[in-house]
Amino acid sequence: MPARPEEIVKAMNEDELIEEISHNEALLRIQRRNLRALELQIAQHGPFDVPLHMQLAHDELRAEITRLTHTRRDLQARLRRAQRNRKG
Repeated sequence: MPARPEEIVKAMNEDELIEEISHNEALLRIQRRNLRALELQIAQHGPFDVPLHMQLAHDELRAEITRLTHTRRDLQARLRRAQRNRKG
């Protein structure tokens, strides 16, 4: 199984970090929009009649949003360190 992006430690310059953060934020916006749309579909079924595939998709989307959020935080921390190192 290939390594996930957050597991790959790669030296990136500030421009690459900014680009990666921007990409990550775009993915987060899309996944959050997908989650909202799915939650509306789930709400139409009521709390006890949600199809399994919808519940699984909901859980997977929430996990992906959490993963992307953690990745964004890591990238932002790396960018701050790079900027401090450049100044200092």
